[in-house]
Amino acid sequence: MGQAIASPAIRSKILILNGTIDRETGPSNKPFTALDFVAAIADACAQSRGAERATSDEYVCYVTHVIYLDCEGAPKVDKEAFRSLGIETLRIYGMGGKGRYDDKALQQCLEVIMGRADPRGAAMRRNTLER
Repeated sequence: MGQAIASPAIRSKILILNGTIDRETGPSNKPFTALDFVAAIADACAQSRGAERATSDEYVCYVTHVIYLDCEGAPKVDKEAFRSLGIETLRIYGMGGKGRYDDKALQQCLEVIMGRADPRGAAMRRNTLER
């Protein structure tokens, strides 16, 4: 699986972070950060390719974009750390701060990443995502 994901033929490898931390992603006093999630994915992919774990330089082979909510209870995102790894972070607004993504905002964010133009052009909602 890691070999397939690492393929350069796959241009966008998008991680949509959970809107909230759950019991499987760390104790409440030390929950997973966004970088912890990416490291876990990269390590699993590297292990499927025969390596013990991925180096931080390899993370971008498995995740190129991280979409996240910035709300209470969501995994914390260190944008500078991701930028230094070559991974783009995109914050979008959720539904009422409850850790749920707004469907339209998520769709627009994915379209931006995938390079599809919005047919509304300049009328596009501009406050949906932050890079």
